Amino acid sequence: MKRAFIWLWLAAFLLALGVSPGFQSYETPDFTTVRSIVVSGQFGLDRRYNANVYQALDGRWYEVHDIGAVLFAVPIGIVAERVAAATHQPYPRVYELLLCMSGCALYATTLMLLLALLGRMGVRPEDSAAPLFVLLSTSQYFVHSVAPPDLAIATPFVVAALYAWRRAEDGMTIAWGWAGLCVGAALLIKVSLATIAVALLCRIGYVGLRSARPRHAVFAACLFGVGLLPGLLGTGWWNHVRTGSVWVGTYPAWIHGFRPTYLGFGLAEAVFSPNKGVLAYTPTLLLLAWSCRREGFLRRQPAFAFVVGASFLMTLFRLSGTIAASSSGGWGNRYYIPWMALFMIPIAADWRRIHPRAIALGLVALGGILGAAALITNWHFRQTLCGAASWQWHGTNACAVLAAPSNLARAAGANIPDVVAPNVSTADLLISNRLAFWWYAIRTAGVPDWISWTIGGTLFAGMAACLLAFRAAVTREAR
Repeated sequence: MKRAFIWLWLAAFLLALGVSPGFQSYETPDFTTVRSIVVSGQFGLDRRYNANVYQALDGRWYEVHDIGAVLFAVPIGIVAERVAAATHQPYPRVYELLLCMSGCALYATTLMLLLALLGRMGVRPEDSAAPLFVLLSTSQYFVHSVAPPDLAIATPFVVAALYAWRRAEDGMTIAWGWAGLCVGAALLIKVSLATIAVALLCRIGYVGLRSARPRHAVFAACLFGVGLLPGLLGTGWWNHVRTGSVWVGTYPAWIHGFRPTYLGFGLAEAVFSPNKGVLAYTPTLLLLAWSCRREGFLRRQPAFAFVVGASFLMTLFRLSGTIAASSSGGWGNRYYIPWMALFMIPIAADWRRIHPRAIALGLVALGGILGAAALITNWHFRQTLCGAASWQWHGTNACAVLAAPSNLARAAGANIPDVVAPNVSTADLLISNRLAFWWYAIRTAGVPDWISWTIGGTLFAGMAACLLAFRAAVTREAR
C-alpha cells in the first residue's frame, strides 16, 4: 500500500506544480532578505530596497517575519545561488520558483499526513484518499500552498503534531515529545499557532482527570513541553535579537493588540465577509454541519473535534479582536490556513454519507471554481484592481471569477484587450491576463510557446497517470 500512496503524493505534487505561479506570494522572506543572509552568513541584513525588515536596538536591520519562515527560506536561497550561477538565470526568478516548488512538495506531504491522521482515527486511508484529495485541492489552503506564505509552510507541522498526538493517545507515550516538537516548529513560523499547544495541553489534563492517572498526565505534559521547548526558545531569541525582549515581536501593539470592542465586528469579518470570510473562500466548510450530526465524524471522534475546534476558536477570538483581523492582503484570510486543511478530514471521512449529494458536489465545484480563478488570473493582480476591503462584494474573489473566462479565451488566442493597471510590468500584465502559471510565464523570458505548452501538458498528464497508478495499486491490494 505504501507504493500506492507514493503515486498519490506524486499526483498531488504535479497538480500543485502545474498551477503554481512560480513567483513569491507574501509573508515569506523575499529574495533580497534571503540573499543578504546567504552572502553575509548572519541574520543582520543589508537593507537595500527590502521593506520587510526591522531596525533593532543594535542599529542593524533584521527580517520582520518569524524565524521559522527565515530558516525555511535560507536553504532554498543557498540552492538558488548555485542553480542561478549554473543556468545563468536571474537569482530572483530561480529563488521564487524553487520556493514555490517547495510549497508544492509541502502540499503533497500535508495530504499524506492528513490521510495518516485519518488512519489513526479508524478510517481507511485508501477509502478517503479520493474525497480528501479533491476537497483539499478546492480549499483556500491549496491556493496558498502553491506560493506559500508563512501559515501554508506551517500547515504540515500542525498536521504532523496532531498525528503524533493520536499515536500518543493510542499508547505510544514518547510521541508526546514529537507532538511538542512539531508544534514548536509551527510556532517558529507563526506564533499565533500557540493555540494548538494550549488545546493539546488541555486534552492531556482532561484525560488525566478522567482516567484518574494524574502522574501519567504530568509525564505526558513534560514530554510535550520538552519537545515544545526548542520552538519557544527560538521564538524568544528571535524576539530578543530584534526588539530586546523575548516577549515582544516586531509588530506594534496597535496592530495585534486585543480590543474587546472590536471583537464582534472582527468575528463577522473573519467568518462571513464576502471578501475575507473563510466561508467565501472555502465554501465546503458548510459540509461540517453534516459531520456534527449524531452519526457524523465529529461525534465519533470528540477528541479530534475538541483539539481542532478549540484551537481554531481560540485563534479566531484572539485575532478577531485586533485591527488586523482580516490579515490585510491575501487570498481571503490567511490566519486560518492550517485549519482549512484540518477541517477537510471530517468532511472526507463522511463524504459517502453526506446528503443531498447535489449540494455537496455544488459546494466542491464552487470551491474549485474559486481556486482555479485565483490561480489562472493571478489573485495578486486582481486584488490590486478590485481591492481587499472585507465587506465589498466585488472583491478579489468575485473579480477573479469574472475575469477567468476572458483569461482563458486570450490564452487560446482570442483577440480581447488586456486589462491594465498602473505600476505593473509588461510581463506581469501578460500572465495576469492569460494564465498565471510558471510554465506559461517562462515565455516572457524567451522560451518558445510550444515548449511552454508542452511543459504544462506534461505536468497535468503526469498527474493523471499517477492517479491512475494509485487507483490500480489500491485495487491490487484490495484483492
